[in-house]
Amino acid sequence: MFFAILLLALLCVIFCFNFSRAANEYAEYDVKNAVIESIYEAFGAVCDKFEAELPNIQRSILVNGEVNALAIDSLILNKITAELTFEASRRLENMRSSFSLPLGNATGLELFSGKGPGIKLTVVPLGSVCAATESKFISAGINQTLHRISVRIDVLINVLAPFCSAEKEISCVFALCETLIIGKVPELYFMRDETP
Repeated sequence: MFFAILLLALLCVIFCFNFSRAANEYAEYDVKNAVIESIYEAFGAVCDKFEAELPNIQRSILVNGEVNALAIDSLILNKITAELTFEASRRLENMRSSFSLPLGNATGLELFSGKGPGIKLTVVPLGSVCAATESKFISAGINQTLHRISVRIDVLINVLAPFCSAEKEISCVFALCETLIIGKVPELYFMRDETP
């Protein structure tokens, strides 16, 4: 009788451990997808709101027909970044995610994975949103340079689900504008041979 109780207790501990692990994996996956979807929706809403201003973020200043400088409207860029942070935060606050965890996943055995009745769990993500702009010059050929202005959204999120909690960082980068700067074609080009 004692061994039966001990065996039952051991099975309960194993079941709880496996259930917690499976619930954590499902919750992280489910919340990550929901957060990414919310970020993309927020970006779309902000782009719609600032549709008229987007073409004015960057202007090329020409001297003798060649690009001499790039002027960036920091005010518009900052407005877009602030609105994106606000919109993503608002969507994150209202987000709840539910999923069903098959009972077989709690056994820890691959044979029963995905089998059995589903246990419905609700996940509440709590987190913070931070957005920042990035400006990069990227070589695009011998006489070409690509200038890209993008906004990076970082979401630090705590996933709270029954039996588990986890912290995740999710990042998305969106290009706001790109300018290809084409320079003069060089008359002579030397290439170093770096083969050993």
